[in-house]
Amino acid sequence: AMGMSTREDVALMYGQFHTSKALLGAKLLRLNKTKGWLVKSKKNM
Repeated sequence: AMGMSTREDVALMYGQFHTSKALLGAKLLRLNKTKGWLVKSKKNM
């Protein structure tokens, strides 16, 4: 979607939104791992 945007302001807004969501996801993943909230499935072992 970012590469298909013709207006630069829309592409910039989308990029900022995507970056903030990715950062939030990374923080949540790190928190889940440190707190031990993520349960490893037996498939991955």
